[in-house]
Amino acid sequence: MVLKNYVLDTSVLLHDGNALFNFDDNQIYITDVVQDELDLHKTDRGETGHNARQVIRTIDALIQEGKGDRDKGLELPNGGKLFFLRKTKPLTAVAQITTEEPLKIDPLEKVYSALERVTALLEDQNRTADSKIIDIAMHLMERDKEVPTFVVSKDINFRIEAYSRGLPAQDYEYDRANIDLGKFYGRTQEFEVGGDLITAIHKNQIEIPDELKASVQLNQYLTLKNGPSQSVLAKIKGNYIQKLKSLDKGGIESIKPKNREQRFLLDACLDPELGVVCGIGRAGTGKTLLAILAGVSQVMGGTEHGEKFEKVVVYRSTPQTRLGYLPGGLDEKLDPYFKPIWTTIKVIFGKKGNDYPQIEELIECLPLDLAKGETHHNSYVVVDDAQDLTPEEVKLIGTRIGEGTKLVFTGDPYQISNPYLDEKSCGLTHLVESLGGKFPEVSYVFLYDVVRSKIAGLFAEHYH
Repeated sequence: MVLKNYVLDTSVLLHDGNALFNFDDNQIYITDVVQDELDLHKTDRGETGHNARQVIRTIDALIQEGKGDRDKGLELPNGGKLFFLRKTKPLTAVAQITTEEPLKIDPLEKVYSALERVTALLEDQNRTADSKIIDIAMHLMERDKEVPTFVVSKDINFRIEAYSRGLPAQDYEYDRANIDLGKFYGRTQEFEVGGDLITAIHKNQIEIPDELKASVQLNQYLTLKNGPSQSVLAKIKGNYIQKLKSLDKGGIESIKPKNREQRFLLDACLDPELGVVCGIGRAGTGKTLLAILAGVSQVMGGTEHGEKFEKVVVYRSTPQTRLGYLPGGLDEKLDPYFKPIWTTIKVIFGKKGNDYPQIEELIECLPLDLAKGETHHNSYVVVDDAQDLTPEEVKLIGTRIGEGTKLVFTGDPYQISNPYLDEKSCGLTHLVESLGGKFPEVSYVFLYDVVRSKIAGLFAEHYH
């Protein structure tokens, strides 16, 4: 393997607190600019602050272990080395002049040199942190011509600037899911089978026939058809295919699924044998509405399962640094970020909402930052917009789940607002790749059709 130099941007370390260990036996460089930015972020709320502190502690531990030194590099467990880079500046004109005898200095030249130095200092202060990091990396590339040098960043603009200046740049891909998303999200949910098979499933569950075993996976929802006139909605349970149960005619709401994918998601959310459910779909497909509907129904005894849970807990990520500028207490600061959830609840209950004065007591909305230290027992937990979570944040939520609790994630991997994530590195994709189809407690459902309104569907499908 060819030895490489990797200069890390701050975004990589804020994204993954263990990133220093993920470059094999190559040479890792951290600039003084990155060190300053880590110091600024170490008090952040949430995942970025946690990762900044973790990197700082890791570096300190490496120094304390005394393996290597500042010049030869700190030895990393994987065989690589960690170096620190600072911008090297040429001797200034003023510094050169002061080495001469005072009588030989031209006063006017001294003034011009001082002005040049001040101008250079002001220009340096006005340059972005990205430009400074790239400057240092380019100096390394020129100094160490025998070893290929790359900058690594989660910031696409950083990578573009580096490329425009002739410096090779890479995305941090260590935690990207190793899946073909086109095939993954377009997975077949409809199969053509014989009429006898459909008739048998309508009567009772049957063993998975050989013709389907290679095409389906655990807890998968599917439509079995025999021509245009005969079909059944079913799911895989262990080694069997089961027909979906009909929905309760009663209940606390009048909302019913508008398509088969919504029917699949609602079934999964109501299935007492499933502990983790992922509803994946574009905006307007109804995933959040159905997830909360199923939770509220099971809290208020509106299903055949009765009052299965004590409360519904809804998590959403919130901005890391803006809350302090908003007026009011914590609840008032968080209200704008949970307004979509309460809008969804109003849609569920409609005008009947006044008949349920305990609604607000049964539904708890929490920012993701407050998940650490929590343990949810006998609760129905919804994580909304889960595509904006990192894999570490998804794991944090999952490890908060106690006895008698169901966990439902909803999101769209193609609608990510986190600037350092994409459809292959977000926590929602990692969750489906890691657990989907492998454990009897886990199921995921894809929703394709926008049902919010005809206009919403028009924009979602045809506006480019």
